[in-house]
This record gives sequence, C-alpha cells and structure tokens, in this order.
Amino acid sequence: MNNINEDNEGITTYKKTCGILYGIGYNINNIIGAGIFNPESIWILVHSPGIAIVLYVVCGIISLLGSSVYIELGIRSLHSGIGEQKYITDAFYPKKNFGHVFSFVAIFVTFPGAIVAEFYGSTQFLLYAFRDTLIMIKFGLVKLGTNHINWIDIFNKPSNSGVYELGAYGSVIIKILFLYEGWDNINYLIGEFNPRPDSLKYPSLILKYPSLIICLTNAAYITVVGYNVANHESIPIAIRFGKELFDGAGEKLMSILVAISGFGCVSAM
Repeated sequence: MNNINEDNEGITTYKKTCGILYGIGYNINNIIGAGIFNPESIWILVHSPGIAIVLYVVCGIISLLGSSVYIELGIRSLHSGIGEQKYITDAFYPKKNFGHVFSFVAIFVTFPGAIVAEFYGSTQFLLYAFRDTLIMIKFGLVKLGTNHINWIDIFNKPSNSGVYELGAYGSVIIKILFLYEGWDNINYLIGEFNPRPDSLKYPSLILKYPSLIICLTNAAYITVVGYNVANHESIPIAIRFGKELFDGAGEKLMSILVAISGFGCVSAM
C-alpha cells in the first residue's frame, strides 16, 4: 500500500505515478486501429492514394486541435470531475439535463456503434503491434529503392472504380477521423500525471506518431501493392502486401499479425 496517501481528513488518494511515456502509450493504443490495414475504401472514394495521404495529414491536424481542447478542459475541471458530460454540464449550466442527453446518446448510440465497428474490423492495435507496422514500413522503403513506378502520377491518375462525387471527400474525412478516434481519452489521465504539466506536452506527441506511422504504412502499400485496387476489392491490402513480398508465406504472416493485433481491441476497452 505504498502508493496510497492519507491526509489528515481521512481522504485516501493515490500517488501520481504516470509519466508522459505511459500517457503516450495508452492513447496511441486507442488511436491506431483497423483502418491502417485496409485503406482501400478511402483510396477508391478519393480516386487517388496521394490525396488520401494528404487527407490523413489534415485529419491528424484536426484531431490534434481537438485533443488540445480536451487537455485544456480537463485541466480546468480537474478538481470537479472530467469527461464529456461534465464539460457539457458546465457549458450549459444550470440546464444540467442537457448533459444527460449526451450520456443517453453516447451509451445507446455511439458506444454500441463503435463496438460493432471494432468487431467488424476485428483489430485494434496493442502497443506491441507497432512492430508489425514498422516491419511493413521497412519492407516498403526497401521496395521503394528498387521499384518506384507505382509512385508515378499518384495524385492525378485515378482508380478505375467508383464514381467521382464531391461528397466522397466528406465521407473519407469522416472515415479518417474515426480512424484517429482515441485521442478523446486523453484527459482521463490528467489527474494521474506526475508532474501534471507533462500532460500539456503530449497532445502533439500522441498524434504525431500515429499520423507518421499511418502515412508511412500507406506509402509502403503504394510502393508494393500499387494504387489500382479495383480488381481486388475482396482482399485486404495488408494481405496483398504480404503476398507481394513473400508469396503465400507472406500472406499467412500478415493474416497472423492482423489476428494478433485483434487482441488489442479487448485490451483497449
């Protein structure tokens, strides 16, 4: 019980032992998910993997701004509670019932939808699964040195499938922002940091690394697999990535890595 302090009033509190690395690991575990294995639908909607990479960066910046706001709100309301309902209740005081409306929507609509989406994708990275993506990135960079033809005209040569619509970009932005989901958990650890000012530093860190990994992984897919995905819609890009590199063995290896990453879904909930 060395990690517990008791003050003179009998209130029991835990020592703040979390550092910035713990916070980064916790949130990155929630951010990197199923979308990194199969960006195929995004490529098809925008007709260009190059534009998709640009949108990944833009949505990463949007998520960074959102996480910075959450940090500020969390620090301001640390002594009275944290969480979305608390922020809404404070914003619309004294109409506190508005916060309960948010809770109702979150419990009965948002959270079940997120759970179904996670099970459908059947993968949410465990922190150790970074090794999988780093391996994919390394192979992609090696392949880039010998075969860069797939990078020619990635911004202006469209995929052969789909119909161009302006609304497709809105759909892609929603998909990518959902891919970055997890930064909203950033403020639940503010009270556990020692020292607390460290929490002000890591909004940029927890989104910089996932954004970099996602963009490099897409670059590896472009280099190895190519960007014309019209004829292989039923095969995830990550599986085709392994098959292109190591034939059948690579296909099985990537399937195993995706399955292992699925355990992260359970650990993150």
